[in-house]
Amino acid sequence: MKPNRAGLGLLHMLAFASLAWPQFGVVKKRVYLQVRHPADVYVPGRRVGVDARSGIPAGQTPASQLRAFLEQVFSQGGFEVSNAQPETMVRVAVTQFDPRVQQQVSQESRYIHSGYRTEYDKNGKSRQVEDCRYADVSVTHHLARGTLAFYLTVEDVTTQVHVLDETVPVEVNSDVAVSGPQLCSGASYERIGRDFTDAVSLGNYLVHEAQNRLQRKFFGWTTPVEALLATPDELKPGNALALDNQWGQALESWRSASIRKSGTEAYRQYNLGVAYEALAYSTTDYAVAVENLTNAEAAYRKAMELHGEEKYFRPSFARVNSGRLALQKSHEQSMQRAAEAETRRAALKEKTKDEIPNAAPPQDSAEAKRFREYMNLRISRLNRKLEPAEREAFVQDGMRFGLGRAEAMHIVDSENERTAQVRVMLDRYREFYRECWQDRVITPEERKQLNAFREAVNLPEELTAQAEREVQAEKPANPKPTSPAAKAPAPAKQGGKP
Repeated sequence: MKPNRAGLGLLHMLAFASLAWPQFGVVKKRVYLQVRHPADVYVPGRRVGVDARSGIPAGQTPASQLRAFLEQVFSQGGFEVSNAQPETMVRVAVTQFDPRVQQQVSQESRYIHSGYRTEYDKNGKSRQVEDCRYADVSVTHHLARGTLAFYLTVEDVTTQVHVLDETVPVEVNSDVAVSGPQLCSGASYERIGRDFTDAVSLGNYLVHEAQNRLQRKFFGWTTPVEALLATPDELKPGNALALDNQWGQALESWRSASIRKSGTEAYRQYNLGVAYEALAYSTTDYAVAVENLTNAEAAYRKAMELHGEEKYFRPSFARVNSGRLALQKSHEQSMQRAAEAETRRAALKEKTKDEIPNAAPPQDSAEAKRFREYMNLRISRLNRKLEPAEREAFVQDGMRFGLGRAEAMHIVDSENERTAQVRVMLDRYREFYRECWQDRVITPEERKQLNAFREAVNLPEELTAQAEREVQAEKPANPKPTSPAAKAPAPAKQGGKP
C-alpha cells in the first residue's frame, strides 16, 4: 500500500509547528518598553527654587498642589529644592481655575425599546421578538466645561535670563449622554469623552493634567513600544520578572537559566536583548543607556545567528535603531541647552571681571541703576517688544551712560523681557477687572480677588489702577441692573492688605 503523501506532509507540518511557534506562545507575552523623549526646558544648575501663587480665591486654588508637585519631582530628579540662593527659579502664577459640571436634559431622536411581541413560525412555535421604534425622548447629559491656566516662568538666576515665559492652558469641554429610556437591542448611551459627575472630579482632573504638563516640560515624557518575550520553559521565571517591570532581576534570571535544549539559546539571547533595551530606556545616564543599547543589539544579532528563520527576532533591530536615535536627540538637545546656559554664565563672569570688579554677587552700579530707570521709562511707552534696530540703539544709549556693551545689552534685554511680561499680565488683569465691572460695582470679595491676582503676578499698583480707570471709561455693552443692597462696592486698595 502506497503511503499517503498528503497525510505525511501534514504530519511534518504539525511536527515543525509544534517545535517552532510555542517559542513565543499561542498567547503572546507582550511587554512595553518606555522610550524617553527630551524635556522642553533645560534647568541650569542643581539648586532649584519653586514659587507658586494664585490670583483666584484661596479655597479654590490649585497653586499649592502644583508647588508641592514641582518640589517632589525636582527632588526625585536629583535637584536640591531651596528658595535660598537658587540657581534656577521656577515660578507658577495660576490665572484661571474654573471647573463647572452641570446636568442637562435634551430631547433627542433615539431608537428605543418599546416592548415585545409574539411571533409564530410555520409550525406554530412561538417566540418573543423585541419591538423598537424611533421616538423623541428625554436624554440626560453631563456637560463639563473647565479651564486651568497658569503662567510659567523659568529664570536662570545667575544670569537673570528667563529660559521660559509662557502661559500653559489645560481645558476640558465634554458632553456625555449618560441616561434615558431603554435603547433597542440592549445598546447603551454613547460616552464620548470623559464623564465628570461634579466640579470636584473635574477640578482634580485639571490639576492632574497640569502636573503632567509640568512633568513633561522639565523631565520629558515616554512613549510605550511593544516587544514580545520568548516563552521556553527555562525562560519563564525571568519572564514573570519582566512582566512586573523588574528588568535587572529578569536579566540575571535569563543569564543564569539552565538551557536544556540547544535551540533555546537563541531565544535566551533574544530575551536578554529585550532586557538590555528596557534598561537603556529607563536610565537618565546617556553613557549607560548607549552601553545597554549596544549590548541589546549584540544579543539580538547573536539570536539571529543561532536561528535566522525566527520572524519575531527581526523587528528588534529597527526598534533598537529608533531608540538610539531618540536617545541621541534627547542628549544633543540637553547638551545644547547646557552649553547655552554655560555661555551666558561665562559671558556674565567675564563682564563682571572686566567691568564691575569686586562685585560678588554682581549688583547694579549707580550708572546701571540710572540706565535701568531710563530703559523702564522708554520701553513702557512703546507698549511692545523692541525691534533689533531699537535694541541696538538702546545699547548705545547704555554705553553713553558709562556702561560696557555687555552690561548695557544685559539691561536692555532684561528690561525688554520684564516689560513684555508685565504687559501680558496687565492685559489679563484688565480682562479680569472688566468681567467684575460688568454690573458697574466691585464687591469686597471681587476686590480681594483682584488684589490677590495683582500680587500673584507682581504687577505695580499704579498700572492696575490705570487699567481700572480705562475699563471704567469704556462704554458698557449690556450693563446689568443691580440694587444698592445687592452689591456693596469696595474701594480700590491703597497700600496694605485688603
